[in-house]
Amino acid sequence: MDTRARWSGWYLETAMQLPFRYDEEQLEEMMDRYAVMLTSPEDLRSASRQQATVQEAYGTIELWRTEVIVTAAAEIQIQALEGSDLLEKGRLYCNGQHREEAAEPIQLYPGSHRLSLLLYCPESPKSANTTDKYAQQQHLPGMLQDEIGVLPLDPEAARARFSLHSMDTWSEYIEAAVSPNGKWAAMIIRHPDMAQDMYTYQLQIYQVTDDELKLHRSLSIREPHTLRFSADSLRLAFVAVAAEGYWDMIVCLEMMTGQERILISGLHHAGQLAWHPQADELFFVCDDHDGPEEYRVLHIRELPERLPWWRPQKVIGRLLLQQRMPGGEVLLQRLSPKMHDVQHLHIHGSSGSLYYIEEQRSDSVHPVLLLHQLNLLSGKDTVQQLPNALITGMQLSPSGEKLSYIGSRWKEPTKENGYGVNIYDLRTHILQLSDGSIYQLDHPSPAQSGTPVGIARLNQEMVWVNEDHLRYVITAGSATGMVDCYGLEGNDQAARYTVCLDAGAARLHSFTTAGTALALYSNQGRPYEPAWYTSPLQYPEAAESWYPIKQQPDTFAAGEAIFSDWSVYQPIEPYGEEENSDRAKARMWIAWPEYSARAQSSSIPLVVYLYGGASPLLQGFDPLHQCLVTHGMAVLVLNPLGAAGYGAGSADRHVNDWGRQAVEEISEMLEQVLERYPVINRQAIGIYGGSYGGFLSYLLAAHTSWFSAVCTIGGISNITSYWGSSQVGYLYGLSALSGSYPWSHPEIYVQQSPLFYSQHIEAPVLMLHGEQDHNVPVGESEQLFTALRMQNKPAEMMIFAGEQHAIRSKPRAYMASQKYIVAWFEKYLNRNPQLWEELTGPEIEITLE
Repeated sequence: MDTRARWSGWYLETAMQLPFRYDEEQLEEMMDRYAVMLTSPEDLRSASRQQATVQEAYGTIELWRTEVIVTAAAEIQIQALEGSDLLEKGRLYCNGQHREEAAEPIQLYPGSHRLSLLLYCPESPKSANTTDKYAQQQHLPGMLQDEIGVLPLDPEAARARFSLHSMDTWSEYIEAAVSPNGKWAAMIIRHPDMAQDMYTYQLQIYQVTDDELKLHRSLSIREPHTLRFSADSLRLAFVAVAAEGYWDMIVCLEMMTGQERILISGLHHAGQLAWHPQADELFFVCDDHDGPEEYRVLHIRELPERLPWWRPQKVIGRLLLQQRMPGGEVLLQRLSPKMHDVQHLHIHGSSGSLYYIEEQRSDSVHPVLLLHQLNLLSGKDTVQQLPNALITGMQLSPSGEKLSYIGSRWKEPTKENGYGVNIYDLRTHILQLSDGSIYQLDHPSPAQSGTPVGIARLNQEMVWVNEDHLRYVITAGSATGMVDCYGLEGNDQAARYTVCLDAGAARLHSFTTAGTALALYSNQGRPYEPAWYTSPLQYPEAAESWYPIKQQPDTFAAGEAIFSDWSVYQPIEPYGEEENSDRAKARMWIAWPEYSARAQSSSIPLVVYLYGGASPLLQGFDPLHQCLVTHGMAVLVLNPLGAAGYGAGSADRHVNDWGRQAVEEISEMLEQVLERYPVINRQAIGIYGGSYGGFLSYLLAAHTSWFSAVCTIGGISNITSYWGSSQVGYLYGLSALSGSYPWSHPEIYVQQSPLFYSQHIEAPVLMLHGEQDHNVPVGESEQLFTALRMQNKPAEMMIFAGEQHAIRSKPRAYMASQKYIVAWFEKYLNRNPQLWEELTGPEIEITLE
């Protein structure tokens, strides 16, 4: 197989005519100005059009481009044409980064690369407006060559592949909302600013016409979240960080006029916005912490006091928009006493009642969820304890007689209700408000309700289409879907279900009052894009339940369209002797490099990815997987037994297992994949996972000989220390270690901990960990690292200063963590250490500048 780099040939992107003769200093200034526009071709073309109106041109500044596709790491350089001094006069940029010496060799790693050359030409080119983009021009800067000779020309090289450097500019949708009448949509897009090492945000407002998005307005807002349209669809409220940066503010945007108004500022950790459906009132939750801004000592008496989000108590506030204070401020009312945790505010207009969930921890161990019904007129507060350990979403029926919510499964009304099961295996519940009775809906497909816990900021995952019809999101294994439930007359026996599963994954759902859903949808691993849910009853002939929304060309899409080649997931059929067995429902899917169809036997490295916690992985877009595939590695994603979304029996295998069954099952799944695909190189298999997925990666490396490299992100190595020192360890243990404690079941805490099997780990291990990780403290990596290095085993540890569990608070840290993973596998699976050495170097302290 030919692994040489290929290039598209030079083409003239644009030429900017100069209106008068510049001296050398002025010319350098103009080159600096145009260099800033390199990442925005439209800005360059606009500048070119403006300059084209000059009466007489004194030379031009030309921008030449070429794309290079690299299959395996390569070193190339530009060979200037004989007698040409263009390289000496020009400026060369590789993927937007300036190179001081244009003629020096360039080290390129697998993927797509763009070379840009800014040239000053005293004469105006005749070909500046050519329509043949790839035609060979008389102003060719030079040929590209490697150690063999001139690179082969290939127009297909212009079809960009997602590469490591692409991550530095990759933007993503983080929230979406649609108005109740379906005429407006709002989305928040997060952009990495690598220069400032911060994220910037755009709030984009769209008009929806004939299932098409038309950009109405775009706002630059500091960390916006919690988008909420009013019931009449005329206003949009959201939370943002104030300009001073010390507190939150609540902002209201008038949809028709575009007027933007700050309703209140000076709040801490504001959220949970909810509009009154019949009055001009907005409800919210914020901290009401009267403790010191800084402290020197924490005096902890009870377990919940260890939790930093628990200590600052919270209150519910109400903004009466039509009532003003003497100074013109919106009237603010406090509606509740201090509480430790408040979620899921809903107001029923006719009855004038506010519903919300309060979490209490009165016995310091098992959380208690309380449903409050607060009458806004009389102030009467009716409270009911719910039998769930976790609730992620809630909706009132139109009449206000029923309340639906998505929460953990439960069995019997005991104080420990909701534990002893996989609490992430969520179900939909119906609460009859008249008598307080609750029943769980039992949709026919073995699936969990809602999207997996922790994958995205939750928005709205259910809607009452009418009093008899509830629509809600489900996750069935590795795919999401929608359930329509009819006949809700008071018990689940009368309910009828229609289930529609997706071909990929959807998230960030939001519903209109008619039940139409807006979400971000990823088709088998392609980038998430806005999509509408098509009701299978309204469109019975529809092959897909989601269809993309048309966007105008000037509408920004988070998944930039410049990438034309995406690696898609191929589901692997369930295995197991019995079709309906739990093992048969365990799912896996794989993404291949583009050349896999013509690859030789045992030639493609494989990277295995495991889930974290007990939530299932989805067939959704993952930029890291795209990069691994670009580097010539196949990616296998697994949902073993214990993951939610495959039925209660399978999910509850997670409880008190901690790898006892999972390690054996994953090994069997991997063996099946290797037998089915002989093209995979059995001597080049890597594995990675985060949190509990990191824990399983360690165990598999200790108990099997499959792996040539291991990488973990915030992985658990010692169950005892994780259970006791993590701020959430004992809480997670209420479900995953139900009834098992170090003093009662030491065999789990010791015999299942990777730390005590470190002598059996032979594969090189890379540990990535946030210094401020309170979910899985950094000591989990430090313990295993110490054990491995004391035994002279290959291990390296990267500790990210100021970062938490996900290593995402700063873009440089996040991008570096992803690149380290690729480089680690490039080193040990592709046997190429250059990228790892380039990224890390000999230093202990890395600045990420």
